[in-house]
Amino acid sequence: MHLKLNSAFDYLLIMNIFFTFIQRLFIKDNKNKEIQNLNIQDLSLFYDLSNDDVFKEKNNQIILDLDLDDVFYKIDKTNSIIGKEYLYNHIVSQKTTTIDIEIIEKNIDYFNSNPTQKEATIKILKKANSIKLINLPYLFLKPAITLYPHINIYYLLSLSALASIIISIFNPSFILIFIFISIINFVIHYNNKKKLLIYSDSISQLETLYKVSKDIQNLNLNLINQESSKRSITLLSKMKYWLKVISSGNYVEINDFMLLFWYPFELLKACFLVEIVVMQKIFRTIAKQREDIRILYTFIGKIDLYLSISKLREDMLYFCKPTISTNKNKILICEDIIHPLIEDCVPNNITLNNQSLILTGSNMSGKTTFLRTIAINNILANTINTCFATKFESLKMQTLTSIRITDDLLQRKSFFFEEVSLLKKLINISTQEDNCLFVIDELFKGTNTRERIAASKSILEFLNKTNHIVLFSTHDLELIELLEEGFERGYFYEREQEGELKFDYKFKIGKNYLTNAIRILELNNYPQEIIDDAYDYLASEPQSHCKRDNEGV
Repeated sequence: MHLKLNSAFDYLLIMNIFFTFIQRLFIKDNKNKEIQNLNIQDLSLFYDLSNDDVFKEKNNQIILDLDLDDVFYKIDKTNSIIGKEYLYNHIVSQKTTTIDIEIIEKNIDYFNSNPTQKEATIKILKKANSIKLINLPYLFLKPAITLYPHINIYYLLSLSALASIIISIFNPSFILIFIFISIINFVIHYNNKKKLLIYSDSISQLETLYKVSKDIQNLNLNLINQESSKRSITLLSKMKYWLKVISSGNYVEINDFMLLFWYPFELLKACFLVEIVVMQKIFRTIAKQREDIRILYTFIGKIDLYLSISKLREDMLYFCKPTISTNKNKILICEDIIHPLIEDCVPNNITLNNQSLILTGSNMSGKTTFLRTIAINNILANTINTCFATKFESLKMQTLTSIRITDDLLQRKSFFFEEVSLLKKLINISTQEDNCLFVIDELFKGTNTRERIAASKSILEFLNKTNHIVLFSTHDLELIELLEEGFERGYFYEREQEGELKFDYKFKIGKNYLTNAIRILELNNYPQEIIDDAYDYLASEPQSHCKRDNEGV
């Protein structure tokens, strides 16, 4: 039985080769267009399947607060879809170890010292740029694919259809039996089509995974600590002929002319249940080779990661490799640090020795952007060993944030409750892990001033224990005095020129009590009665630091 099935499939494979040849002649290549239309929901599949819900809930706040999706698009220089998925998970997960960084640097150095090998590898990786490759992680990170429970019946129907069509050559009456069996097979084929379509894209791309891995392996790259892929390539090669049958039937991409070639082939597959029989064999093989698929996926992803980082550094105006301090004392030194998403960003410097930072300043002066700048560069330092700065020195710190918080009407959670829940998670993490960089913009904006200041002081002092560093911005000027020990003070400010506020976006060390909220209202032509009344109230306050008109801040 096995030999007969193979001979029938050999015939179908010949048809598939012809079909693929015609397909390449008449179908316009839309891969570049597909890649341009990719969104984060597509590229985050490997990340989503690799991490549990608790981890992703914590990380999703960081992604939101720091616009990490946009940062990914900015720094992504990968050549393949697999590389893009791998890079996204690599950055967002923040799981890179010191040893991983050493390996990344040595392999980048290898490629930079061997430009011919580098260009050859890039050329091969670009073959793995089909959007269908996005679904590959399903095959090795999701539970094993459920096999067909009635496969023996399908085998029998497939053989019966083949036998009846052969016997009908000698006895024409058997053609009726063939027609009857074919009708049954058609129903089974199209009832199972939905299941086939779910996996056909990712399964068909196993052939691409195999070819790209094999081509890279043939380059004999002298990379260090690369998980051996040779055995996995050999095992996966046994599937390549079966994969051709699956990959040939993607009618989504074909035009009217191609239907003339595609439809007869589809009829044959339906009559003999070819797709179901082949998919059953592939499902069984995948169940045994999930680890080999993972190895090859990671093999390609890591190599593309090295090349992407190398290309990013070539394109940057300037960069530095961070210095990760082994000293137990907490430290953060940044020189000429910039935000990767801001054009003509003003560079800034900061030095913290055994201190955290409380940051004040007027509205729109750059406080939150500065906090994001440090946080993003800390993530890049710990994942790709590359910073948008001329110097970046710190402990190896996990980045955790509380910047953008919204209420949840569907869950009936207020803004204040959402903030309370998030901060409780940060507090719990601070007691369980060492060396965290907590980046917090304001605290408890949804409650009264007295309790906000009291709670903020207590929480910030608690988070500032051990080797954690807290970067905190606030409009509550009272906290400048309350947080005396363990906090450096810094500020941003602006000057008014010709009726406009001029910001220099430069970070400065020291205390600053000046504010500009009412002046901004005045510059935006609020009724003078409102402005005068607001200034009069402030003037009656014992600790008013707001200046009026052209006094400057």
